[in-house]
This record gives sequence, structure tokens and C-alpha cells, in this order.
Amino acid sequence: MPAPLQKGDKVAVIAPGFHLDDSLVMLGCQRLKEYGFEPVLGKNALKRYPGVDSLYNYAGITEERKEDLLWALNDEQIKGIICIRGGYGSIHLLSKELVEAFRKHPKWLVGYSDITTLHLASVRSGVMSMHGNMCSDFALKGMEDEGNIAVLEALKGNFPQYELPADSLNIPGEASGMLVGGNLSNIAPILGTEYDCFKDRDCILFLEEVREAMYSADRYLSAILLHHGKRLKGVIIGDFTNCYHEIGFEGGIYGMLHKRLKDLGIPVCFGFHGGHGQLNMPLVEGARVQLKVTGSGASINMALPKQ
Repeated sequence: MPAPLQKGDKVAVIAPGFHLDDSLVMLGCQRLKEYGFEPVLGKNALKRYPGVDSLYNYAGITEERKEDLLWALNDEQIKGIICIRGGYGSIHLLSKELVEAFRKHPKWLVGYSDITTLHLASVRSGVMSMHGNMCSDFALKGMEDEGNIAVLEALKGNFPQYELPADSLNIPGEASGMLVGGNLSNIAPILGTEYDCFKDRDCILFLEEVREAMYSADRYLSAILLHHGKRLKGVIIGDFTNCYHEIGFEGGIYGMLHKRLKDLGIPVCFGFHGGHGQLNMPLVEGARVQLKVTGSGASINMALPKQ
């Protein structure tokens, strides 16, 4: 578990994947500063992939994005890392050098969507990571947003616990395990690789997605179940935002997820506000989690040591 941040701590702001408009990056940094942290932009964070005709939206070439991430991990003055946005590209940064940096310099890494890839690599290296709002959210949603406040408070060691209302799709049960997951389409490519953090661990799986067809989500979930179905002790379903439903399939994409999970004999919690929806509440990847689902609701308790 990385150390909690203190007021005035330096926080690296980097772009592992796609770029963001410079003005929004600076506004996000300003709001971080107003909250009490000292944001430090990676030297490549505002770069663009070269070439007028390029189809890529990357924040610079792979080597530049990797340089910023390794700098943020290895610089002893940097106490935490907040990603600018997701998009695509984090998978390009995976390397043995990165895993070694996670191990040597455990720090909170904050992000979601494409940043799921880095969360999985961090957890595989033995370091917890934080699924939650990023610099883009601080800029676009403001500091009255509940998810923004929650993730910044979690960085200081004030971790939320969750009590959720009943959902008709919930599957009752009680389980514990290590929380892993995030964006579904970013989990599937990591399965079976050296960055696969499901290996040899009982897991509580968290899933969210955006703009995917139902059959694609089913394919990715099937891959997880084929690789690690026996390791799953419970599932938390976040927001599947603007996903395409198959005509005639009862219940849409959430109905599909329920159908695929209902015979596993494990608790499944629907209705958690995490991912690309209007509200994105933080979860600690790599933390021990107690999941309890009953007819009256669900609870998600992260067992984190006090520091």
C-alpha cells in the first residue's frame, strides 16, 4: 500500500495514453493545487504524436510517454501520480523496467479507462493502485463533484466504504478477495501475460465499459472466465456507458452480464457508480475487499491498513 499524501506534496501529472487540450490540463492542475497538492507536469505531458496526417491521438510517441511514467515513479520528490486522461496507449508502456519501478517506489497511481492496464501491472508487481477520476475530470466536472473529492481524499488515506441499494439483477452472497479489474476491454489483452494480476489469487472483479457492442463485452468477459473463472469469488458491475445493445436481447447489456454470471455461484453486485458514467467513485485495486450482496442491498468494504 503506497503512503498517503500530505498537504503540499508534489503530484506528477502525466499522459500515458491520449492527449487532452492544454487549457483543460492546466485547469485540472490548478484545481489540484487549490486542493492542497503541488502538481508537476511531466515534461512530455502536453506533447502530440507527430505528423499532420496522423490518426493517432497519443500524447507524444511511446518513448516520451514511457519516460514521463518512469520519471514520476523514480523521482523521490514525487509522492503520487495522476493521469491526465485515458484513451489508448498505456499498453505500449508495459515493460520489466516499469514493474521494477512500481516495486522499488510504490506510489498511488490514479486513473481509469485505458489506465486499467497500468493498474493491473502495478497490482501484479505487488503495489496497490487507485481506480478513480483524473485530471480531465477535475477540469470538466469541478471540485464539487463527489467522485473528484472522494479520490483526492482517498489519496490522503480517507478511503470510502460503500453501501448500495438493492438491484433486481444482484446475485446474493458473501465473499472476500483481492480487488482487480477496471475497463473490460483493457483487461482482456493482459490475460495470460506476465502482467496478469489474477494469477494465484482469489479475486473480486470490478468491471466497467464505454461504447462497446454487447457481443464485444461478452467476448472479453468470456476470456476472463476461461482464464480465471475459478479464481473469481465475486463481481462488482460498474457503469457500462453508451454500450450498444443487441436488438431483442432482454435486459440489454446488464441483462447479458447477469446471464453470464448467474451460474457461477458467487455474489454479483450491480449498480456501483464507477467508470465512464456521470459519477465515478474510487476503488483501490490490490486491496482486500469484503463483498456482501443481499436482497436489501450490497456493501463493499476495502480492508486497508491505517498508516
